[in-house]
Amino acid sequence: MKQHMPNKPHRWGYKMFLLAGGESGICYDFIFYVGKSDFDTQEQGFCTRVVLELCETVPRSIMHKRFFDNYFTTIKLQVELKKLGIYSVGTVRANRLPGLIIKDEKDLSKEGRGSMDHRVAEVDGVQLCAVRWYDNKAVNCLFTLYGCQPTDLVERWSSKEKNHIQIARPNIVKAYNQHMGGVDSIDMLISLYRIDGRSRKYYTKIIFHLIDLSIANGWLLYRRHCSQLNTQKRDTMSLL
Repeated sequence: MKQHMPNKPHRWGYKMFLLAGGESGICYDFIFYVGKSDFDTQEQGFCTRVVLELCETVPRSIMHKRFFDNYFTTIKLQVELKKLGIYSVGTVRANRLPGLIIKDEKDLSKEGRGSMDHRVAEVDGVQLCAVRWYDNKAVNCLFTLYGCQPTDLVERWSSKEKNHIQIARPNIVKAYNQHMGGVDSIDMLISLYRIDGRSRKYYTKIIFHLIDLSIANGWLLYRRHCSQLNTQKRDTMSLL
């Protein structure tokens, strides 16, 4: 079960996929990855299968939205989610958009920061929109929800002008930034008060992590309940 993850702070560990609230950070579901045989033999592919498994408990056709990063985003995934009545937004790797004719990073850089280009296509009866927006570098987004408009202004530091400047930002990037912090939020809370137990048995470490997750999740639920009751912040208990 132990995986090598070179891009993570701890390179060796147990891989766990979470479905968490975008703003609340509350964990609604999770999957432990225990080997290639779990997902890689499926027709949809690994990334698509993971997200579809996590979305099995999500109610259909009531405007639920899912946000994920470029590790998961594929055309197949977004088409399958839309057929289930779930909208989706994600950054996407350029090599997962075969045949897309859109301005490249060089052309957008000539137009300056805040420039963008987009294309709309229909795949298997589902309308998809792809956007390439240039900030410090090109950012690719694929989605079945929102759109490029309206745009707003966002502040960025310009090393050339030695000052902050305002650049245009498409609506889809604003929504993605707003709702993508859920998993990072609960990970941060778990790391603050993690059970410091050592064991050579892998399942003991997993049990400790699930206890940590339950505590952090319980506190997030408690904080949301206090917010619904309009409880004063000074009367809300801290995590520990």
